[in-house]
Amino acid sequence: MAAPHVAGAFALLKEAGPSLTVTQMLSGLQSTGLAVLDARNGITTPRMRILDALFALPLGDVTAPGKIADLKAGPVTQTTITLSWTAPGDDGNTGTATNYDMRFSTTKFTDADWNTLTQVSGEPAPAVAGSAQNTTVNNLLCNRAYFFAIKTLDEEGNTSVLSNIRTAKTGPCNKLAVNPRTLSTGEAAVGYDSGVFSVTSAPATVGPFDVQIDPATLPPGLSYNGSQAFTGTPTEAKVFNIAATITDGVGSVLKARFRLRVANPVQITTTALRPGRVNVPYSAIPRAKDGVKAYTWTATLNSALPAGSTFAFDPVNGRISALATAVGSVDVTFQVADAAGGSDTQTLTLTFN
Repeated sequence: MAAPHVAGAFALLKEAGPSLTVTQMLSGLQSTGLAVLDARNGITTPRMRILDALFALPLGDVTAPGKIADLKAGPVTQTTITLSWTAPGDDGNTGTATNYDMRFSTTKFTDADWNTLTQVSGEPAPAVAGSAQNTTVNNLLCNRAYFFAIKTLDEEGNTSVLSNIRTAKTGPCNKLAVNPRTLSTGEAAVGYDSGVFSVTSAPATVGPFDVQIDPATLPPGLSYNGSQAFTGTPTEAKVFNIAATITDGVGSVLKARFRLRVANPVQITTTALRPGRVNVPYSAIPRAKDGVKAYTWTATLNSALPAGSTFAFDPVNGRISALATAVGSVDVTFQVADAAGGSDTQTLTLTFN
């Protein structure tokens, strides 16, 4: 068992240098002790000189920087918050510390959460204790609340306690809008391209815009092409409301819906032509439905009419006009094309009596 004065010496050294090992303290006491001869046995041993050992041992700096207690937030912009505080010292509130560790979160936190927080980049170096300091935290998102705190470190790695936690909200987001919200009409089984929709933003336009489409709301056969347009070949005739979430470069968000009507394929509904009479002017108008108007028509005779006969058609409404000089019949192939690129063909027999 160590003598009380030895145990006391070790306790004093440990208090002065908490990081010292037993071996270091023993070596320090032995190397700085005063050699004393014991006349009884002729053995020389060192007498402890604790003050000398304190100066000889690597005690280091064991005093942490002071706590920042006046952290403030503001002014703010859409993406920045400026923080200000009074610099603490290296040892308590004296001297100059080595660096700051500044972190933030979008939710409230305590010191126990410190390692989970987001590190601020570009913190300033500590100034002399008592100096006013500030920094601006960048790359934040608009209209969000942020919580900030700071710890201060010295050159030995001693760390202050957590500063007061300060919260601030970034500036209002932009108001986003899309145009058009009603897309051009498509047609089942016909290739489709909506054209590019535009995104506007006020009071500021900050791109790029991120567009996320809910795939469950897309018409079957269509997809979002990543460049603000919908393309593909729809397979189902229906009115669709395509859900989109659009975000700008500062975090402004718009929940939008695009209305897209997909029409049934265009089709000619006329199934027969009434007969005409020889040497009597004849006309007929074929009918069509669905698709996307306006229609464009063509009409072609599959064989020639008798000599001297005439035949013409109107591409707008498909009306055919004819005058036959002899009894007979001829097949006429009608084709209708609509504004979406769809088409239908029907061959009908025209008879003259």
